Amino acid sequence: MKYAKTLCLATTLGTLSSAGVQAGTLTVINKIPDQYIYLFIRGEGNNTYFTKVVESEKELVFSVEEEDVKGKPTFDVTASTNSGGDPDWKLMAGQCSNLVTKANHTIIVTATAGKLSCKNVTAKNPKENKN
Repeated sequence: MKYAKTLCLATTLGTLSSAGVQAGTLTVINKIPDQYIYLFIRGEGNNTYFTKVVESEKELVFSVEEEDVKGKPTFDVTASTNSGGDPDWKLMAGQCSNLVTKANHTIIVTATAGKLSCKNVTAKNPKENKN
């Protein structure tokens, strides 16, 4: 009987710990005064994305699950002050790429002359991408 309880407990703990590995936390800091930013998050190489909105000069923290990015191990974030629709919205957007789905990341979105930049300030992946 003790063996069965131990096995059950070990199985439960293993399941819980593996479920937690499937997601990372993304912290987005909007440094743009008087502008909401729209985030378009997708698994790298996918056309399908999900969106989030970050208020002006605020921080948003949320979980990125593998199912959100279609099972991809990495994802990218495109930040825009436009919610899409216009073919030129991507030209002024900033992008952070190569974000690992199972890791925690912090990105900062700023603007210069209307052009957004996205800077990944995560210690393990400190890349800045301006697109």
